[in-house]
Amino acid sequence: MSIKANIFQPAKAIDLKNGTLFTLEEQWYVRGQLYNEQRQLLESAIPITPGAEHFDLNGTPCLALASPYSFECRVIGPIRGPGLPVPASITWSVTSEVVYTRPGINQFMTFAGGQSKEVNTRETFFASHWGVWVLDAAGNQVGDAPLFVVNAEASKDAGTP
Repeated sequence: MSIKANIFQPAKAIDLKNGTLFTLEEQWYVRGQLYNEQRQLLESAIPITPGAEHFDLNGTPCLALASPYSFECRVIGPIRGPGLPVPASITWSVTSEVVYTRPGINQFMTFAGGQSKEVNTRETFFASHWGVWVLDAAGNQVGDAPLFVVNAEASKDAGTP
């Protein structure tokens, strides 16, 4: 995809606002806050692309989508369901919010950087092949293709979580 380089800015992951899209080592993340097993709220990097892993934010350098740019998720492949969504797919919550199915565990993440409890896994619809498009301040698409594509089924078949 051809896109202007100035839509990104170097940053420290810990300094980003929740919901900011960023990349590190060829993987994509959303800055967020997640609860751990002790119900403590932790500053987090939510892995989006299959193969991306959680890491300690601290002073980790990254390349982030600059303000005033934003992003939106778009379905590329078939919409399936109702049923349990495939990890790394996008899912519709009972409140119609589009959320991300976190790989490895049955958690649903918002693209604003939080967790969603509003998913009925027996009755949800999901898309395992989807992409992220960059938008300018007016909501217009930037570039002629997605910034990146997630194909959860292909990743699963290739042995990637």
